[in-house]
Amino acid sequence: MNLHGLLKDSRPFALLRRRTPGRDHDRVEVLVGPVGVRERLADLPGDCLALVPFRQIRERGFDVRDDGTPLLVLTPEERGELPLAQALEQLPAHDVRVEGGGFDVGDEEYARIVGRVLDEEIGRGRAPTS
Repeated sequence: MNLHGLLKDSRPFALLRRRTPGRDHDRVEVLVGPVGVRERLADLPGDCLALVPFRQIRERGFDVRDDGTPLLVLTPEERGELPLAQALEQLPAHDVRVEGGGFDVGDEEYARIVGRVLDEEIGRGRAPTS
């Protein structure tokens, strides 16, 4: 698969380098396909790449502040793989900048939320009931 052509294409794509057992760590997966919005995790198709916003934990019974971030799903219509070195050679060589980032929850509140998830979700092995 040639990334030069893909970078000029208007179709959404994802590059994945998985570091999991059984996968070659020096390969990059390329997924190309449409991106759609879903309301619930249960609505996800079987073969997809999902960008899951924090607010989806409401499906497990937790209270969340919904910032409106959508549950986005790339459904691959094309797949490919290429060596990591080749992918890096084909990607643009400019710096990536992130601006305007931040957190909407303070450290103490975040610690309380994590503690609740550990106690109620992970500690019990199931979601709390509403």
